[in-house]
Amino acid sequence: MTNSEPPFKRFKTVLIANRGVIARRIARSCRELGLGVIMVYTPDDCHPELLRLADQVVEIPSYLDAAALVKAAQDHQAAIHPGYGFLSENTAFAQACQAAKVAWIGPSPHVLSLSGDKAACAAAMQQAGVSLLPSVACGDASEQTLQALLQLGLPLLLKPAHGGGGIGMQLVREPDDLKAALESCLDQALRHFGEAAVLAERWLPGARHIEVQLLADGEHLLSLFERECSVQRRRQKVIEEGPSPALNPLQRKTLYQLACRAAEAIGLDQLATAEFLFDGQQFWFLEINPRLQVEHAVTEALTGLDLVEWQLRIAQGEKLHAFSPPAELNGHAIEARLYAEHPWSGLPAAGEIYQLVLPDGQGVRLELGVYAGMQISDRYDPLLLKIIAYGPDRERARLRLQLALTQLEISGGSGFATNQPALLAALQDPGFMAGDYDTRHFETLTRPADWPESAFKQLTQQFDAFNRRPLAADKATESGYWRPAFWR
Repeated sequence: MTNSEPPFKRFKTVLIANRGVIARRIARSCRELGLGVIMVYTPDDCHPELLRLADQVVEIPSYLDAAALVKAAQDHQAAIHPGYGFLSENTAFAQACQAAKVAWIGPSPHVLSLSGDKAACAAAMQQAGVSLLPSVACGDASEQTLQALLQLGLPLLLKPAHGGGGIGMQLVREPDDLKAALESCLDQALRHFGEAAVLAERWLPGARHIEVQLLADGEHLLSLFERECSVQRRRQKVIEEGPSPALNPLQRKTLYQLACRAAEAIGLDQLATAEFLFDGQQFWFLEINPRLQVEHAVTEALTGLDLVEWQLRIAQGEKLHAFSPPAELNGHAIEARLYAEHPWSGLPAAGEIYQLVLPDGQGVRLELGVYAGMQISDRYDPLLLKIIAYGPDRERARLRLQLALTQLEISGGSGFATNQPALLAALQDPGFMAGDYDTRHFETLTRPADWPESAFKQLTQQFDAFNRRPLAADKATESGYWRPAFWR
């Protein structure tokens, strides 16, 4: 798949500043390129079964301890790959790597800073002619701010200005709910991203969430097709597919042009994803995620490319001028994320895994972060594994993924559960089968039929309260970056 042998000059070893599914995924690409692998772990999160791909393992106080990660990389003369989540989009972490002369496998600090500030990024998009939803930046919940939001019009989506992953987002439909929702969003923005800053956007009902994979080296820019990510729970993606069943060829071409325009506006110089809402006629810019996405395997299945490999090659100084991506989409791919959570509520459901029997079959790919006997903690991301199914058409891919989820056997101790039943329900839903769904479809589908709206609202409040429980009193988590409290 590569056009030439990678010129490994800057580094020969990679320290993976992450854990679980993505740590193993990055390690695999490093191994295939002959690079050494260092994995890190914390005292409460050591899983020998998951560290077998490493040449060395290093204990750190926290996955959020930037100083410890940089020192470990220096001590072993290694580059740092941040994966996704944790410090992957943290400008200060990238700057610390640069100052310590540690190779950083990701976009430059300038790109991270601009893309991570939703207000500044929106200004850059507006100047570039990329359509934006009406919005207001908020730093408090004063009466003046509330009036400005009401003038913007309800419903509104509130989201931390320096965050991602759906964390802290609040959908407000009624005026009486606005003040409490804004206070909650401001609180979570401060706790998890270090700044009490919120962006309020006009809510677009019935929209689809579609994103474009981008690859750049600072001189050349490529778009690698799209992924549909509309199957979501509380703005957190659950099932992704590519290509989107909602787009015709002309719309697809327009989307790619907008994504490249957005990437150029921030000076993209590595891997990233441009995300949009689609109302059936127009694309509205959401954000650019300057990192590897959880759903990157969908693009890899469609193109035959190894996106992690290209991150490594670009970080080594290789350019894309001689790289020829696939000229067109080939087949269809769908990915399902298996979480340790109650299938109908989405609340965390940690515990020990007693049994794990994995599926197999043609066109099925697994990315694992667990094993039988592993204790799943509620302090970290609840993602257990991903199943990616590829087929010559959408229906074959859907059937392969459905079969794989049916074959999957996973069970555990008291309190442990997964979203496996909800994933199967989604794949067999007539709307999904027809490709006719939006970002609210999954929540409606997986809510038990006998649950009234009041019960579902109460459950959402319970989830929010769980997310806002006090952080652990240690230096590493006081910075509050990236993860909700129950993911640490």
